[in-house]
Amino acid sequence: MATLQQLQQAYDGAVRAGDMDAARKLKVVIDRELTRREDTPAIAATEQIPDIGSAQVPGTQPQIDPSTSEKLIGVGEAGLTAATGMTTGTLGMLGATLKALAEQILAGKFGTIESADVVEQQALEGLEKFTYVPRTDVGKQYVKNVGETLGPLQALPITAELQAPVKAVQAVGQQAPARTSNLVQRLNETIVRSRQDKQQPSPLAREAAGAAPVVDEALRRQQAENLPAPIKLTKGQAARDYAQLRFEREIAKDPELGEPIRRRLAEQNLQLQQNFDAFIDMVGAELTDLRDIGETINKSIRARAAKDKAKIRQLYKKAEKAGELEVPVVLSDFAQHLQESAPEAEVANVLKAVKKKALQLGAIDEGPNGELTPKPISLKNAELLRRSINAVTDREPTNVRQASIMKKLIDEATEGKGGEAYRAARGARARYARDYENIGLIANLLGTKRGSTDRQIALEEVVRKAVLAPTTPAESTRQLRRILQTAGDDGKQAWKELQGAVLRHIQDQITSNVQVDQAGNRVVSPARLDRLISQLDRSGKLELLYGKKGAEQLRTIRDVAIDVLTTPPGVVNTSNTASVLAGLMDIAISGTAGVPAPVMTSFRLLTKSIRDAKLRAKVKQALGDQ
Repeated sequence: MATLQQLQQAYDGAVRAGDMDAARKLKVVIDRELTRREDTPAIAATEQIPDIGSAQVPGTQPQIDPSTSEKLIGVGEAGLTAATGMTTGTLGMLGATLKALAEQILAGKFGTIESADVVEQQALEGLEKFTYVPRTDVGKQYVKNVGETLGPLQALPITAELQAPVKAVQAVGQQAPARTSNLVQRLNETIVRSRQDKQQPSPLAREAAGAAPVVDEALRRQQAENLPAPIKLTKGQAARDYAQLRFEREIAKDPELGEPIRRRLAEQNLQLQQNFDAFIDMVGAELTDLRDIGETINKSIRARAAKDKAKIRQLYKKAEKAGELEVPVVLSDFAQHLQESAPEAEVANVLKAVKKKALQLGAIDEGPNGELTPKPISLKNAELLRRSINAVTDREPTNVRQASIMKKLIDEATEGKGGEAYRAARGARARYARDYENIGLIANLLGTKRGSTDRQIALEEVVRKAVLAPTTPAESTRQLRRILQTAGDDGKQAWKELQGAVLRHIQDQITSNVQVDQAGNRVVSPARLDRLISQLDRSGKLELLYGKKGAEQLRTIRDVAIDVLTTPPGVVNTSNTASVLAGLMDIAISGTAGVPAPVMTSFRLLTKSIRDAKLRAKVKQALGDQ
């Protein structure tokens, strides 16, 4: 139960707070108590306190603690605390702020984070000095509850100018009874930890970031700044610090204070794309049209193949002139294979065509019952027979398999025959087969579709088939590189065009979305970049195309893009809760505090100036400008 003095204090507080409903109820209780005292002899002072004596204020009923009257008093005191926090407390804060600002300006420290902290501390002391402190336990508890409810607002930078009433209530609430002081303590510890997290991310933050391995901040900066188009990372990007990244992303939403951050992000996005332009220039690519690039590659391969064929013909002519091609040879195993494969000739047309050619050249005889007998022929005719196999073989798997078997049998029969010139010619022919015929990619680049003059691979598809298609093995791309790089200056340039085409393909893919930054440039997709680089890396084509150094540079640009354009889960606030709460608090203060409009406007402008100075300093630190 409450004393008359406590009831009177609660009534005065409710009136000042504008809570007329609570004031009317308290007035009824006070009037009854005064009437009772006029009709009742004086009682001991200790008996005026219901917890010690037994007397009760008439009109009240014994309640389980706290009583209705105590709740009413608590409500009045809590209201009074909030009201004074937003009126006299705010004016006290304003005066202390002006004094602290003057001191910092005279000391030449205004504009630094340390200066803002000093001003904030003195302003808070001025605020608490003129804020009503509850005297009852219930009042203190209610104030504490309000302080805990408003506590999370303190972590929102956007509500800096609205912190006066919040801090006032929290400061008073810290004087509440010991039974609940641990709640405020835990709240304070949470706020402290959140501020410390800006310096060192917690294990939970690292886990939220995907448990990525810790990379030295200096190494990240060095890698980004050593790219062909150097990129300067922000503090949060370099450290991958959860709290710092959250600050940078949230402040970027501010139309004025976030402009430097947004400008840096736009610069980084452009520099990522400029790096690909730089890589293309570094490899020496000049063409941009896929058909032109395909034509360049095709011409270089055909030119080298024609040169090799001419060399083979010269070697065979040399062997023929020396009489080495007249040496007889018997193709026994070849004839036997034709005999045994006769049933398959219905589905493998190459068997029929080769059998007909072998009969024409006299390599075999056919009996009345279809039996085949081998006959001696010259090495020259054996070579002609072998050459005819290539001419009649298409890309059907059955025909390819049969052609390979028959050529091998002819090679085994002619092995070691003839002289040195013939062996040189045969070696050159074998190399030609390895370079152009036994690699599907090369054979398809040179070949045409069956029964047509159309190319097996369209010129526009050469880059995709040569490198980008997952079905193309790295060994095929390696063989293409070897052919082009040994095909003279034109071949070397064709390889450079292929390198540039792959880089341009990556660049086009990572900027194919419709999202643009404030400079109007399409935003790079780090996920697509990671996928494309990883695919080339896993297949071994990344180093094959650009060498170890070039591959490492492309991995670095991928890693930098991830640092620049991604954040750990939960960093970016997409709900705009801070803005909503700030708006509601602003309406509440300006509409119900009873503070004269000019005073409140001046207060908001002043505290906004303090906040902006502090945030600008933090932005400069984030950008590495101070």
